[in-house]
Amino acid sequence: MTTCLLGIGANLGDPRQQVDYAIGRLQQHPQIEQLVASSLLETAPIGGPAGQGIFLNGALRIETMLAAESLRQVLNQIEAEAGRERNIRWDARKLDLDLLFYGDEIIATETLSVPHPRMITRRFVLEPAADIAGDLVHPVLGWTIGELFEHLNQAKNYLTIEEAPEVSCPKTSSLPLDDPLVYQLTMEGRGDCLAGVTEWKRTWDSIKRREKDSETKCDALEAHLAELVPLVRAGTWPLTNRWIVTSGWLGSFLEEISAEDTSSSSELFQKWQPEFATTQLPKLIVRLISETDSPPLADLPHLWNPSGKAYAPVLCLRRDQENLYDEISAAMLAMI
Repeated sequence: MTTCLLGIGANLGDPRQQVDYAIGRLQQHPQIEQLVASSLLETAPIGGPAGQGIFLNGALRIETMLAAESLRQVLNQIEAEAGRERNIRWDARKLDLDLLFYGDEIIATETLSVPHPRMITRRFVLEPAADIAGDLVHPVLGWTIGELFEHLNQAKNYLTIEEAPEVSCPKTSSLPLDDPLVYQLTMEGRGDCLAGVTEWKRTWDSIKRREKDSETKCDALEAHLAELVPLVRAGTWPLTNRWIVTSGWLGSFLEEISAEDTSSSSELFQKWQPEFATTQLPKLIVRLISETDSPPLADLPHLWNPSGKAYAPVLCLRRDQENLYDEISAAMLAMI
């Protein structure tokens, strides 16, 4: 038997009736046992077309002998029986069933992504899930469901975007932002920039162009780190409930250093990594990836603390996807 975590929701027709129907169908399945349902939450829709009704959301914990793909097919069949139509992304729906966890497996196929990549940013998923499955561990991040939910409640609203695409910002901007996503999020009121941190990539690129000798380059980088770290100390963080949005964080800078792959850069990484404990860690790290240069998160040392857990939840998004801003904006809204 495999322990699985499911998300369930609806906001068309009679949502409670649809949820009860889905639970009943799952309980009747001969290869699904020990179904435990969370309490249900009424939540506002996030993203998608305007004018949608309130969602009824919950979580289900089950034991099953079904393979992951077979379970996905069962869930899709129940959705179809309830009248689910898939026309517009994030549109209103009669029933939504998502496979969030399948044991401790990590699955990436054309039809299935497990753990569900966006669950870490969805309060309407984590809150009911913590009610029945707070002990289950995210197989990538190493955080329990309970820890992920508590993180939403305790962490500062701090979003950082790693490896953003190089697109010039309007020259009329008075903000020192090289990242168009940070610029857009700031200009459209989603959050504020943090002076001195948002331009760390600009300084890094300047050092790389100016210094060719690895020793000299590392000396210049360390001098820059000495200026950067005080700006992100936990005790000096702005007293605001608004989101702070930056292009990169201390970990991003250390990743760039480790990529130099010299003895000097390795020593610099080891020297400054303990500073993570004193700095404000992000509520969410958005890591922009591509199909060709996307190593597994486990291979990126700047993301992991000494105990093997991620420093913060990480949402990986494709650099070239058309709805990138909407994805990030929805994640920010859903974490509050």
